Amino acid sequence: MRPNIRRNFLATSSTIVIMLLLAGTAHAQAVFFDDFNYSSSSDPLLLNFGWAPRTGGGGPGIGTWDPTHITFLPDPADSSNQLMQMAATTSGTASSSVQTEILTPFKFLHGTFAARVKFEDAPDSGPDGDQLYQTFFTISPYRSRPYSEIDFEYLPNGFGSVTTPHFFFTLWQTTHKNVSTNIVASYAGWHTLLVDDADGVHTHFYVDGVLVSTDSVYYPAALMAIDFNQWFPTGSLVNSSTPRTWVEQIDWVYHAKDTLLTTAQVQSNVAAYRTQGIVRFNTVF
Repeated sequence: MRPNIRRNFLATSSTIVIMLLLAGTAHAQAVFFDDFNYSSSSDPLLLNFGWAPRTGGGGPGIGTWDPTHITFLPDPADSSNQLMQMAATTSGTASSSVQTEILTPFKFLHGTFAARVKFEDAPDSGPDGDQLYQTFFTISPYRSRPYSEIDFEYLPNGFGSVTTPHFFFTLWQTTHKNVSTNIVASYAGWHTLLVDDADGVHTHFYVDGVLVSTDSVYYPAALMAIDFNQWFPTGSLVNSSTPRTWVEQIDWVYHAKDTLLTTAQVQSNVAAYRTQGIVRFNTVF
């Protein structure tokens, strides 16, 4: 049996078992999970699971969007695991800048959203100093009304005249109304990011199990996509023509619909999927 067929068989045959194993559940949840075990951004398994790597131009950012800059590679810390890597490249001009984004269908609203993400404070190659956004977020179609968006946005070199690392946690009600908090500190390296909006009032942001922001001003009201992107804002680039490459990596992503879970519970659920050999699972859409 070929590996991809075997994975899909395991995902189907283990569904009942894994739902019983999931931590923190009183009943079977609607769950979306992906361990990002793919061959490329054009892998039919990736596309058939609902992911859409972005192409072409348009905001946010000053560059174009190139799906070939999204790759999948072995985890150097675990040979049995794979990571999704998103690269943003530039030679100091808008025309030379290439950004990355990948998103799901607009099928998510309330529950727990989590991902294990690696940020970096310097490019893998070339001069440091570019300002960019490294993200994990949920978002409605831009012109939808109502509109909802929940953001984790890491800015390793700050924004505008601010050059220190900032981590923003933002909730949007429309494309022009938002409430945001931030931490001024480096978050380079691996982190488990979790946000929940399942109690009808509050949206809580956690980093590595630590509560970093709570908001009750706005509450998500429109279906959203799960999204990751990395992009350069206007006026953000170092004045150098030397090419540089910025990298954001994602280990896994998880959503439990209409359910509040802790970071420890999500990590336990992900471990249960991996124990069963399940690399992707979706009962949300």
